[in-house]
Amino acid sequence: MLVDRSRGAETKVWPVRSRTMFHMANASGLFRTAAELANAGFYPVRGNHWRKGNESYLPLYQGRMIGQFDHRANAVRVNPHNTHNPYLSEPAGEAQHRDPAFSPQSRYWVPAEAVRRAMPEKREWTIAYRRSNRSTDVRTMIAALVPAVGLGDSVFLLTPEDPLTAADALLLLGNLNSFGFDYVTRQKAAGTNLSWYVVEQLPVIAPEPYERTFGGTTAGDTATVVTA
Repeated sequence: MLVDRSRGAETKVWPVRSRTMFHMANASGLFRTAAELANAGFYPVRGNHWRKGNESYLPLYQGRMIGQFDHRANAVRVNPHNTHNPYLSEPAGEAQHRDPAFSPQSRYWVPAEAVRRAMPEKREWTIAYRRSNRSTDVRTMIAALVPAVGLGDSVFLLTPEDPLTAADALLLLGNLNSFGFDYVTRQKAAGTNLSWYVVEQLPVIAPEPYERTFGGTTAGDTATVVTA
């Protein structure tokens, strides 16, 4: 299990913890729309950021914006004629994914300083997964590496407690997005929220097995040793 508490003491396979960044209700006073920022004198810059002097605003990501291994899966499109759910997902196309400068449009932006306070690890990326998932969808666990942006509470973060290299993060991300992990997740998930305490109970491969070697050498043979 990702976190084992069966023996009383907490034992973590990977040195990470689940948390959220901005609760949509409690932190709503920080959120600004594009129109509000433009009226306040801000201007858009690369990366879907807004800037005015030394102030900058970063996009606020929602769960619908990320896909498996993809932090640019969907933009948020406003449909004012839909009074029930005016904010819809707009999938990024192949041409947009080919463009390294493409950033999906978000619904809100938050002060960059607030994001820095919420990410004390001072990393330029973090592992995140969608909270809202259904067992009837194609995949139940949807995780990605996301940049240092604002994240609403429909996105859970797995932030490192000890040094976690980018290579280690990719191994853990591969765990989360694997078919085996997804199958078990479907059996454990109840309702439409994939809560952090459910994810903690799910099976992952520990870091150590990735260091095992396959192959070897015998007398008169020079076989290649491959590290997983």
